[in-house]
Amino acid sequence: MVKTIIYHGIMALMLSAFSFTVYAQQDPTAPLGWMEVEKPEPTKKTVRKYNLPRLESIVCISEQPCYAVLNNKVVKKGSKINGYQITKISDSLVMVSRGSRQWQLTLFPLDVKKK
Repeated sequence: MVKTIIYHGIMALMLSAFSFTVYAQQDPTAPLGWMEVEKPEPTKKTVRKYNLPRLESIVCISEQPCYAVLNNKVVKKGSKINGYQITKISDSLVMVSRGSRQWQLTLFPLDVKKK
C-alpha cells in the first residue's frame, strides 16, 4: 500500500513537471494545430541609385535627327536608358532627365583633371 502511494506520488510529480514544459510551448486555450506566427521585421525602404549614362558618341547626319551612343546603346531623342529620358541631342551634347531633374552630357567635359 505504501509503495502504491509513493508510486502515485512520483507519477503525479513527473506528470506535473511534464505539463509545465508543454504549457510553455503552446497556449492550451489556442485551437489545435495553431501556432503563433512571428511578425516579420519591417522592411527598410531601399534607395535605388541610377547611374548617369556615359556618353560615348554623337552622330549627326545633315537633315536627319542626331543619334547618340550611351552605355554602348544607340539612342535617339525620346528614348529611355537606365531610367533616364533623352530630351535633346545636338552635335556637342545630350540632355537627359529623370523626374524634374536634368543633366547635360558632353563628349569632352570641361572639368578635365590635371596630373
